[in-house]
Amino acid sequence: MSSLPLPTVEVRPTSQTQVDQLKVMLDAFQIFVDRNAVRNDMWSEHDFADAIFHLESKVARAKAAVEVIRTESDPEPDFVRRLDFEVRDSLLDTINFAVFALRHFEAGRIG
Repeated sequence: MSSLPLPTVEVRPTSQTQVDQLKVMLDAFQIFVDRNAVRNDMWSEHDFADAIFHLESKVARAKAAVEVIRTESDPEPDFVRRLDFEVRDSLLDTINFAVFALRHFEAGRIG
């Protein structure tokens, strides 16, 4: 599979915090690439309202997992690892759903 040309980027990171921000966005992009390989742009069959619904559910899932981590008195290490994965995955995927929502909004697919 050949790569498409990348958009021109005029901004370059000039601080460690900007590099850290970019790394997170690239991690979210990797999740999008991996899941989209299976789902074949299924996100595009929906609209802004659907994307916002999924974004909110991802945030709620992350909040619930953090609450369990915060309140569990002596959690098993495997349990903590699963919750850590859930928080990270959910929050990274919120970036993708925010992008979907923006793309729908800009295309007039409000719902």
